[in-house]
Amino acid sequence: MNKTEFMEGIHRLQEAYNTKFDTEKLKFWYENLQDMDKEEYLKNVDSQIKSNQFIPNIAQIRNEQSKKCAFADYDQRDYRDIDFDSLYAN
Repeated sequence: MNKTEFMEGIHRLQEAYNTKFDTEKLKFWYENLQDMDKEEYLKNVDSQIKSNQFIPNIAQIRNEQSKKCAFADYDQRDYRDIDFDSLYAN
């Protein structure tokens, strides 16, 4: 992703969260996000704007896809045959 494409996402974040990135913050964010694909980056920025009331951090923008599947593979336990009264201390 080049700087122009990066700034497109930053402008969206600044508008959505009514904030302004200073030069140092822009440099830091670009260093950490420049290896992302433009489409993925913009999609993740838009997703964060729709779902997060606070401005996202770099990790949230980078890992938007993994967030959606974080708990998809756990097995629900079956509690029907457990006597919960026996678990309490007297």
